[in-house]
Amino acid sequence: MTSQRWVAFLRAINVGGRRVTGDQLVAAFEALRFSDVSSFMASGNVLFTGQAPDPTSIEQALQASLGYAVPTMLRSREDVVRVADALPFTSAELAATDGRVQVILLRERLSEKTVASGPPDVPDGDLLRVYGTEVFWLPRSGVSDSELDMKVLEAYAGPFTVRTLNTITRIAARM
Repeated sequence: MTSQRWVAFLRAINVGGRRVTGDQLVAAFEALRFSDVSSFMASGNVLFTGQAPDPTSIEQALQASLGYAVPTMLRSREDVVRVADALPFTSAELAATDGRVQVILLRERLSEKTVASGPPDVPDGDLLRVYGTEVFWLPRSGVSDSELDMKVLEAYAGPFTVRTLNTITRIAARM
């Protein structure tokens, strides 16, 4: 099996009083024998090379290293490029909002039944579009101004983390 490029999108890094350096994250991934490990930005994005990683092993290693659970969403280079190149909103939809496009990275693809039921309680003016293992979110204004209930969204979609589309695009360029 050949090695390929991956990114781990980590949830709850450098929020809520939890401070982690890029060096700590790199060390945890190198201890798992991944190569070409680097962190990108301070929000828990770790790029690395290796065979298909096991998210459970990564989460266990991070918990042992950091002392708390770190939900991990893994994407291959091809996945990240696919997301960076996608934009499921029209020009008119983009123009009608002050918000920036957000990407909700899910642990796994939603079932057809879940997608058909639609996300619960989407605030007026916010748009959500399911795209593979991601949900694109266009808040009508800033993320902090949105009334999108993240706990309700997690009950619907399972564990996730959020990045701006700009961050995803910058990561794709680095991979």
